[in-house]
Order: sequence, then structure tokens, then C-alpha cells
Amino acid sequence: MEETIFSSTHTRIAVVTGGNKGIGLEVCRQLAGNGATVVLTARDEAKGAAAVEKLHGLGLSSVIFHQLDVNNAAVGGIVPVDDPSFGLLPTEEKFSGMDGHQRIEWMWKNCRQTYDAAKAGLKTNYYGTKNVTEALLPLLQSSSDGRIVNVASSFGLLRFFTNEELKRELNDADSLSEERLDELLGMFVRDFEAGAVAERGWPTEFSAYKVAKAAMSAYARILARKRPALRVNCVDPGYVKTDLTRNSGLLTPEEGASRVVAVALLPAGGPTGALFDGGKEASFVVAVVTGGNKGIGLEVCRQLAADSITVVLTARDETRGVEAAEKLSGMGLSSVVFHQLEVTDSSSVARLADFLKTRFGKLDILASSPFPCSIDTTTTSSLPLVCFEPDQ
Repeated sequence: MEETIFSSTHTRIAVVTGGNKGIGLEVCRQLAGNGATVVLTARDEAKGAAAVEKLHGLGLSSVIFHQLDVNNAAVGGIVPVDDPSFGLLPTEEKFSGMDGHQRIEWMWKNCRQTYDAAKAGLKTNYYGTKNVTEALLPLLQSSSDGRIVNVASSFGLLRFFTNEELKRELNDADSLSEERLDELLGMFVRDFEAGAVAERGWPTEFSAYKVAKAAMSAYARILARKRPALRVNCVDPGYVKTDLTRNSGLLTPEEGASRVVAVALLPAGGPTGALFDGGKEASFVVAVVTGGNKGIGLEVCRQLAADSITVVLTARDETRGVEAAEKLSGMGLSSVVFHQLEVTDSSSVARLADFLKTRFGKLDILASSPFPCSIDTTTTSSLPLVCFEPDQ
């Protein structure tokens, strides 16, 4: 289920793409249960009609079907390397004894993606969704409370990108354009064909899916900026038991769909251009940690980065600072960047301020001061001050 397009007049009318099964079907059920008229769309007419009949059987007569093919290869054509019959084996047989993370790790190690499949995956997961959205924008604009809810994925997080310039561009909601986003996707396709995905800093495992989901999140922020009258948001429903995850998820479709529906039904004037993760709005948070190359400072950097916060690790000694950032990157914490800082040098402090303004345009957390205290990464609604001894 790629997106829910919500228009509100006297009766709310929702369009749900991929609504014939899994999260999409459950979103249709929950929206209809909340009084919305739901247009359930699916590529396969027979399956779509059967899904509508199923919902009618539950007393939800406000659901109607319309055939829609946004494209093919919804998962980018991921296929097992060593086991061509994997798709035919019962899930429990293949994944017996594995928890959710182990199952995903197995797929990472045993799956590959062809060039044609990567292109097809982008075409579906980004361009297909975008095309449907743009075709329905005039109707959404005419609504008194139009909403677009794109289904995101943790695989679309920028921490899977190792190219810092790519991450900066994709995260720059104020400057990124649709044209530039298309250029970046063209670069990815060329790099994939050349076998240079890792070298150029793109995600590696499930490359096209991760890039498409990151692009979809970026597009949502662009659209939110260009169309302020609409509410355009992304929702990560979590790791759900669906065909996409080979039913290895930790959540039921009902639980995952409830997160999508909650955003679709937010009160008027709610957030736009936001990512909702775990049912809560997730914001892009930037932290500066002084003396971050060792001891408490280094651990503060690690814990902040583990909470998906972008961390600017600063240290007086450039060599030690770079080594510390590389150490964290080796742990999979690619959201840590280094910047040299001498806290007693006003020109060095000014350079840091210029770097933050140019690179991120904001600062949410400042971790500095010459006395020890504790850190709480559970909230970033205010500007906390985390204190410890600077590096020597």
C-alpha cells in the first residue's frame, strides 16, 4: 500500500492504492469504519473486486473499487541468490527459529537485485506513487482539507547513505526541487549499472527500495512546501507481517494500518511535511557534541546517533576526531560527522556556527560545558544541554 489520498468535503473521500491486501486492505477497512467513502484501488481487477466484497461483508458498504496499475515490480525484483525456489517455500519452513531481525539479515545475505529490477523498483515505488499523486492534486486542492499520506519505511532512512553530500541534499527540504531529485535518481541508476553503488555512497542491500523510499520522503516534503494548503506526510507503519516481509514482521496489518489511519484522520491544521514513526511525529534532529572523540563525549555521540539523530562530533585534535567518527561509522552509525573545534578560539567557534548554518540550517541539541552530568535522548522538544569534560 503506497499511499492514502484523502479529500474532505462534507463526506471524506479517500483513495487507497494497493488496497486489495495487507496494510492497504486494513487501511481501507479502518477508514470506512470511520465514516469515509473509500476508493480501493488495485492492479488486479479480480483481487480488487474480491477485497471490496470482503469489506461489504463486514457491513462497510462505503468502499468501492477502481482498477489502477501504478506499475509492476513493487519490491524492485529482489530474488534469492542461492535458492531460486525461496518464493515457493512456506515462510515458517524457511524462517523457523529466526526472530524478525534474523529473518531480515538472512534476506540481506541471500538476495540480489538486477539492474532492470532496480529500475522497475524505482519506477513503481517512487515514480508510480508520484504520478498518482500529481494526477489527483487538482481534486485534493479543491478540498477544504486535502491530505496525502505516503507509506514510508525505515529502509528509507538517510542513515543507509554513506555519501554525506547526498544525505545533505535529500534532507534539505527548503532547497531540494523535484527536478534535482529526479537528477539524483538518475545518478543512482547510472551508478547501479556501473556497479558503483557502494563507492558512490548509496545504500547497498535492497538499494533501489531504500533509495525509492528516501526519495518518496523527500518528495513529500517538497510537496508540503509547495502546497501549504494540503497536509502531506509520511508514515512508517513498522515491521508488519505482509507478503513484502514474507510474513516475518512483528506487527499485524491491523496494527500497522492503524498508524497510517491515525495520520490520515489528524485534526485540521495538523502537521505537514512530517515523518511519523511508531505513531509519533519524527523530526530531523541535529546535535553538536564538544569533546566527542573519547570517554563520555564519544558515548554521548553513539547514543544520540543510535536514536537517529544527526551528530556533529567536535574535537580539538583533528586526527582523533576523525578516528572517533570513523569508529562510530564502523558501528553502522553513519549520521555522525566530524568538525574540528577549539572551544577557546572564537574564530574556530565561528567556523562551526557557519558550518551548521550552511549544512543544516539549524541546531537542536548542544552538548558542551566543563562539568559532568547526564543525557536523556528520549525527548528533543526543547534544547537540552549535555555537559562533560572537553577533550584534552
